[in-house]
Amino acid sequence: GATGDQGATGDTGDKGSTGDQGATGNQGATGDKGTTGDTGDKGSTGDKGATGDQGPAGPQGPTGATGAQGPTGDAGAAGTTGNEGATGDKGASGDQGPAGPSGVTGATGATGQTGAKGPTGDTGATGPTGLSGASTITRVTGTPVTSTNQNPGTNFGPATASCTGGSRLVGGGADITGGTGAGSAAITNSSPSATTVNGTWSANAAWITKANITLTLTAYALCAS
Repeated sequence: GATGDQGATGDTGDKGSTGDQGATGNQGATGDKGTTGDTGDKGSTGDKGATGDQGPAGPQGPTGATGAQGPTGDAGAAGTTGNEGATGDKGASGDQGPAGPSGVTGATGATGQTGAKGPTGDTGATGPTGLSGASTITRVTGTPVTSTNQNPGTNFGPATASCTGGSRLVGGGADITGGTGAGSAAITNSSPSATTVNGTWSANAAWITKANITLTLTAYALCAS
């Protein structure tokens, strides 16, 4: 006959025991890549590794800017005195210095001894013709010439004496006076400079020794009228 209606579902039976594991099935296809997970916490610092070999020296860097000058250091202790150096070459002679001031005049030296008598001089020229007949001779004293404390060889003069009033010069002479004049100076010339009417007698002298005195040279003329 026809299949009857399904009866009501019975109560669930007790769970059966786990069956044996079935054989491993074939690997399924690779699934899609999952989304990136959140970053994990930072791990603890690992132990320091061994020091590596020193690398080659790098190229020299550019020169740095000059630093500011540091403060002056304390003065060092004085060094010991060095050995004396060798004598240097002689330097060039310096320019001559200015002349020094004149020294003070020294004391007057002692009067020297009188020199030996000089040789007799040459015969003088023939004098002018004398006046005819009786005439009067007049001694005319000239104007004195003075000299004071000069070096030996210094000349002074001339001292002159002249005839006047139309009288004629027929002779003359000279002398030195003052202090020790005879030893300090000598007459170097005593002669007529003009023998005509109103002629003139002239004389010169020179110092022999320096003495702090004043000497006077005087000429004389012998005039005939």
